[in-house]
Amino acid sequence: MELALKGRVNIFCTESENYSRSVIKIAEMVSRNKQRICYVTLNRGYENLKGRFASEGVDTSRFFFVDCASGSGKSSCENEPVLYLESPKSLTELSIAIKNVVKAGNIECVIFDSLSTLILYKERSIVVRFFHSLISDVRFRETSYVFIVVKNRESEEMLKDISMMADEVIDIDER
Repeated sequence: MELALKGRVNIFCTESENYSRSVIKIAEMVSRNKQRICYVTLNRGYENLKGRFASEGVDTSRFFFVDCASGSGKSSCENEPVLYLESPKSLTELSIAIKNVVKAGNIECVIFDSLSTLILYKERSIVVRFFHSLISDVRFRETSYVFIVVKNRESEEMLKDISMMADEVIDIDER
């Protein structure tokens, strides 16, 4: 499967039992097609994710990570391609961080892992507004966005709200 052209918004849906495998599949696909990738993680910390990607043969040298999973106490290091945020609770801080990384790093694609996790912290309507805010910048910057959604009752309702704003909604489990 080829990733869409610049300035596209793709939502990849997966079942929870396929989540880890789907994340690897998405990261592999994006890293084959894009040179500069921002991976926003709300589920796994940077060290864990980087190790997992490396063990699966994903070229992590193309990635810059925004880590919202490791919690407070972590500070970004000049030698590592990571920005630590305290948590995904502050959507303003998260949005500013993503937009700054995209701009400063001339990022071609942002992988957002995952909108389903964000629903645990914020109401669905707020997550939908956040999604809309992020993608409104897409066409201007020609950066592709890949959003991962784990299928469940809450995310199905959210998908109804956001799918019309995406270029494509893909069930990764069927590919």
